[in-house]
Amino acid sequence: MLEFVTSQKGTRKLVVQGYLFTKHSDGSDGKIFWRCENRTCKARVHTQENQIVHEVETHNHTVTHGKVEVERARASMKRRGGTTEETTRLIVQNELMNVPVSAAHLFPKRTTLAQDVRRHRQKIGPNDQEDIMKYSLTQGNRPFIRIRTDDMIIFAADEDLEFLSRCDHWFADGTF
Repeated sequence: MLEFVTSQKGTRKLVVQGYLFTKHSDGSDGKIFWRCENRTCKARVHTQENQIVHEVETHNHTVTHGKVEVERARASMKRRGGTTEETTRLIVQNELMNVPVSAAHLFPKRTTLAQDVRRHRQKIGPNDQEDIMKYSLTQGNRPFIRIRTDDMIIFAADEDLEFLSRCDHWFADGTF
């Protein structure tokens, strides 16, 4: 069985004996050609049906021990950022605690890791209709979403609208 990790760009990387391979191309009969992620290395692997069927060349470098763990942790940070409402700082802190100290030097700065999580959250946006629908009613089961288009959502409870109708001036804020 082949082992994979997720890259920073969301693609799969193949792990073979601690070396990381990126997908180079698809071949015939379901074959996939992989190349070492170190671009100066000539090592290649061919896989088919979740099995290595051919290895080409040998690596001209040593394994970077801990690199696989770092890739896994960074992918996990992004996944948690997209699926939980935990703070960015908590996600980064918890994932760093799960990585061996011997691999800590392979991580970028914490600010970079936090920025990765924030960018991923911003990129995926709200998690489908279900997330928005959670806020469509007030706790008293009255309508809360008043206007919803592809570009904008306006939230307001009945009490808020009544209050605004009695006001002479309105001030608005938004996230753009």
